[in-house]
Amino acid sequence: MSIDTLSDFAGWADKLESRQIPTGCFMGRPTVNYTVAVPRYGT
Repeated sequence: MSIDTLSDFAGWADKLESRQIPTGCFMGRPTVNYTVAVPRYGT
């Protein structure tokens, strides 16, 4: 059981993708960008 779980999580390493969320200024002040890690299922 633990080997199956470890193998499952090891398979996620090549399916994670991160992107920058574009943001603008709010009332003339700069805003914060976040990077989100998203698993790509089915590819």
